[in-house]
Amino acid sequence: RNANKIKNGIPTPAERVLPTYKPFAPNMSKTTLKSDLLSSTIDRHLYQDRSHLTVKTLETEMNQRKKPTWFTKEPPFPQKLHQILANPDNKEWIVWLPHGRAWKILDKAKFEEKVLPQYFRSSKLASFMRQVNNW
Repeated sequence: RNANKIKNGIPTPAERVLPTYKPFAPNMSKTTLKSDLLSSTIDRHLYQDRSHLTVKTLETEMNQRKKPTWFTKEPPFPQKLHQILANPDNKEWIVWLPHGRAWKILDKAKFEEKVLPQYFRSSKLASFMRQVNNW
């Protein structure tokens, strides 16, 4: 018995007490907890329904968020894409889908000819799509 006593302040394996973890709610499974946490995180942080916003509202919001950033010459690709989609003159060639979570190019040739040169050095649709896929 004396061999099982604490030596130098360190408990023996038999004397160690492992912490026990209880679920947050006794009637919920781990899967339910994880899915609830994930969906609430997505709802709170990732998804924002912007399909109903006007160009004026978006411009105001963008002006309020202006902060000094690492880029000085031109805005990053996502900002340019948002400017393209927010511009009502481009609605013939590129539009938001009704749910507001995706967009679609309606006329690829006209989009490449009229819109891309206004926003990018390269006016090739393939270059634009490559940037889209990288983001």
